Amino acid sequence: MQMLIDGTWVDADQNIPVHDPFTGEVIDTVPRGTREDVGAAVEAAVEGYRINRDLPTRERSRILRHAAELLAERAEEFAVTIAREGSKTIREARKEVYRCGQTLRVSGEEATRIRGETIAFDQQEGSENRRGDYYRFPVGVIAAITPFNDPLNLVAHKVGPAIAGGNGVVVKPATVTPLSALKLAELLLRDHVLGQIKRWYGPDLIVTDGSSLLNMTAWARLYREEEPSDQLLSRAMGIMAGEVEGEEAASCFQVFPELKALKRLHLTHLHCPDGVLFLDVDPELSMERIMGRGEDRQVHETSEKLEMLRDGYRSVCRFLEPDWQVPARILDGHQSLEGVTESALGALRAMEVVPPRLLPFELVEDEEEEEFGSGPTHQRGGQTRDGDR
Repeated sequence: MQMLIDGTWVDADQNIPVHDPFTGEVIDTVPRGTREDVGAAVEAAVEGYRINRDLPTRERSRILRHAAELLAERAEEFAVTIAREGSKTIREARKEVYRCGQTLRVSGEEATRIRGETIAFDQQEGSENRRGDYYRFPVGVIAAITPFNDPLNLVAHKVGPAIAGGNGVVVKPATVTPLSALKLAELLLRDHVLGQIKRWYGPDLIVTDGSSLLNMTAWARLYREEEPSDQLLSRAMGIMAGEVEGEEAASCFQVFPELKALKRLHLTHLHCPDGVLFLDVDPELSMERIMGRGEDRQVHETSEKLEMLRDGYRSVCRFLEPDWQVPARILDGHQSLEGVTESALGALRAMEVVPPRLLPFELVEDEEEEEFGSGPTHQRGGQTRDGDR
């Protein structure tokens, strides 16, 4: 595995082998960090602290609770990693994964309970009608050095409270058991990246099933000054999905080198949905909605960049059906909410797909659809994919 510095997975000139203590087998390697790597990590954590301290507590709480949900989805994978790199049985490792999820959830809950106190100063004469108040503030960057005996949960015991308190954090896991800590970092990175993408298209620009593959493909449009062709973006999607490799991928990297930055994110579950609805809105109207939400704008929230994103999503909608056999429909986003709802329902019925549950309005109309939509698997193109919803 690589190490994570400033949101990027990086290698080093030298590697450290990670052994299975029961068999002595080398199960993986990790980079041997240098003094320069430590400096880069601390600099990134300082910037992370500046961002995290300004996040509302509900967002810090959401990040930690969602990380716990993602961990539960991959619990067995984490348990196997702990059992192989550490000295635990698989049963003990599964218990640690469960405890780690609890630690993250509790940290998320405590993020909303960071309180101060008011102290009366009128205990002595002359101090009538005076009081003092104190508040808790983030301290800055936390250095988290963790031991080998609980390689996942003890990382969570440091990272969870650090994030909940609005701090930045640099983690140095035990040299003999670093893999589960790196996997936890991947979960948090994935949540951050997807969270930023959701802010980009917001409810103003797109309605999908939450497919990170489609969102990342449209995001790629921001990397290029000239508008990429539908064919190029379709190949980019194939690379991110792991379905385009070898010479074809290499030729795409030559004309689209920025794509490597997206591949380095190591996102998981990059699957196509059953169907896509794109809510097309003029960027000027999107800017009005963004300005009206009462929050600071993100650096990408400008008319020019929203227009580029709009182009990216339109391109995705054009090539999805011919290239990927995924039906896609473009809806008029200037309608009322009722009009958008009616258009979306009609499009979903025409595409014969299950209404996605992430829409901001209820689409399930009867018990038959409810029962069908809750199934653990679904089919497209003659193949069944578990959990791809």
